Parts: sequence; C-alpha cells; structure tokens
Amino acid sequence: MDHQRVLWIAPHDPWSPWTLSGISAPICRELARRDALAGAISPASTTRRGRCVPSPLSILRRAMRVAPREPETWAFESDGPTGNILRTLPDRTAVIYVFCKPVWDHSLNIRRYRWMDLSMYDAIRCGVFGYSSMPPEAQQAALTAEHQSLIGIDGIVALSTCAADAISRAFAYPRDKITPVGAGPTFYVSDRNLFRRSRYEAGRVLFVGRDWSRKGGPLLLEAMAIVRQRAPHATLHVVGPPTCPAELPWLVYHQPINKATRRGLLALKRLFTASSVFSMPTLCEPWGLVFSEAAECGLPIVGFQEWSLPDIVEDGVTGLLVAKRDPYSLAEALVRVLADPIEGLRMGMAARHRCREILDWRHVVSRLLNGIHKGAEGTSRDAAVRPLRMAVGLDRGVGVSH
Repeated sequence: MDHQRVLWIAPHDPWSPWTLSGISAPICRELARRDALAGAISPASTTRRGRCVPSPLSILRRAMRVAPREPETWAFESDGPTGNILRTLPDRTAVIYVFCKPVWDHSLNIRRYRWMDLSMYDAIRCGVFGYSSMPPEAQQAALTAEHQSLIGIDGIVALSTCAADAISRAFAYPRDKITPVGAGPTFYVSDRNLFRRSRYEAGRVLFVGRDWSRKGGPLLLEAMAIVRQRAPHATLHVVGPPTCPAELPWLVYHQPINKATRRGLLALKRLFTASSVFSMPTLCEPWGLVFSEAAECGLPIVGFQEWSLPDIVEDGVTGLLVAKRDPYSLAEALVRVLADPIEGLRMGMAARHRCREILDWRHVVSRLLNGIHKGAEGTSRDAAVRPLRMAVGLDRGVGVSH
C-alpha cells in the first residue's frame, strides 16, 4: 500500500557511505528492497544520485529533478521544492526528516517523523557535535527550536534506548512515540577461520575511532597499562586517529583507513578478524557502528553500561559491561576476557549471532517500520532493541579451529 512507503530526507546524499556515519545508505537500500521507499533525497545534494528515487513514483521523481541545491530553500513544507514533492505523495505517507527541521505545513496529509540519534541536552552537556563552542544564548535558541520541531509530529526514530529515554525526559515527549531501531555493520565477513582459539589467545585489544579523546582513548590507555601487569602479552591496536596517540612498546598504531575503498575495507576487516577483544570506552556515542562491526567479526566487546552499549552488548554473553567508569574497572573486564580464550571465543560467537539476528539492517528496518506504521496499520510498536538473554555456546553449528 502507498501509505506504507517512506520518504527519507537526509542532510546529505542518502546513498553516500558517509551520510549519517554510514547509516543512511543501508537503511534506504533495505527499504527499497522491501518496496517501502517512496524516495531518498537530500536538500544539500549536488548530484542527481542524492535525489534518487528507486521506486515507481514517477511524479515524485520529476519533482526531484528540478529541486534546487540550496538547503535553505527546503526550510518550509508549504512551498518551494519540499512542498512540491510532499504534495505528490499519497495520503498518510511517512516522511522521516534526518536532522532536517522545516516549518511544518499541517494542511499536508502526511505523517512526520524526526530522526534524532542524541538528545540535544546530552550533546550540550558533553560538548560534542559543535556545541562546545556555541555561546549559551545560541544553545538556548537551539533547544527552543528543537522543542518547537517536536510539536505536532507523529513520532521520533532514535538509534538507542538510551537516546529515546533521554529525548523523552528532556522534551516531555511521549516515550511510546519514540522508536529505537539500532544499527547494523557496514560490512560482513565469512565464517571461514573466524572462530579459531589462537585468535583469542593473541591478546590483541582493538580500538577504532577517529576522535581519540571523545571515543575514550586516554582512559583505555590507562586501563591497558593496568592490564599489562596481569597479561603481559596484551597489545593495543589503534585505528583512526590522524597521529599516534602515544609511543609505547605495547601500542600498535595503524594509519587512518578509508573503508569506502576496497583496499581500505580489506585492511580493516583483517584488523577486526585478527583481534581478540574490542574496546572503545566512548565519552558520548549515539550508537557506534564499529561496535556492530566488531560483533559481526566475532569480537567480544568490553565497555561501560552507558549510551548505546546496553543495546549492543549482552553483558556476560557477547561481552562485558561495567558500571563504574574508571580505568581499573575497565582493566578488570579486559583481563577477564583475555585470561580465558575459550570464554572469549564463546563471547565472540555469541556477538556474531546477535549481530546477524538482532542488529542486522533487516531487523533495524523492521523495527523502524513497526514503529512508524503503528498508527497506520495498528501494528504493535517493537520499541525494544534489547532482546531476552541469549545462551549461545559452541554448539551453534559454527566451526571452531585451533
């Protein structure tokens, strides 16, 4: 049915591997595969691909061909290219605005959803995503505009349960109208030789993140110094920062990798599949696709019970989450995994299973569609990303080698 389709409006080319940190393209591809995509467009795109509509809605396609490139002209639903496109949609079509907040035209018979991966209050509190340099009066104006943009919309799509709860508290928005959907990996690996005992005996701790400070790199360094006292074979492999964060004999620095290239993707996969455990004790994280990628590659994940990690990691099954944010607690959890390669292997297998059965993009899109079509079809809202506890061992039919 037409009203089951989704119009996705992203701030940049929806099909780019970089838009929304790599989340936009796989969501749009999965929606298109299900014939649930009315269009995927961007007000800021300078290419026709950014206004691509991989669906039979030809009138919408014609409207997008004449859309100007200036994002400012997309600020109103009532006129300009946004209004022209929205008026071609079948009644009750779901429109998801990804970091776009036009002035609503409530004469349009559409259903509006905001994509919000983080509460603005949390962004200001943590001083991330440009808010650290914003003067207080500008912060207050941004918060006011954010609150106004939530009035009269049909719902919110969030990445994590944590974000959904925070947005509901901060803006007094009904929690049952916020759907956390999660995010899957941007690449996949085969099972061949993935679960070998020697890999988990190697003691290789992997960190992947460009922003060394925000991603918790300094705290991980402190923790690794403690880990080395009990596991002298442990090494820390760092990928992402533009320069080596420290000159230490047990720190292996890898130059930044562009996973959008074939060569870079192969190099990144080799690092993931050669490591023993993944840790990125981030200070502020809407989701963190690297966590999903680590799970896809059979890595136990060690971190804190913060942000998106309780949605990604099943504590004690696919990794370890600690409550107290300090290097000693993190080190204790890392040592526990590194000291028992068989347990590390079991966790890695469970993480891979969880990625395929819960975090994968087909499940992400199912949660998204269940959430936004609750009012249209009377379907139940699958609001929880976290499932019941899994019990995954070595009898899952996955080959284990030594």
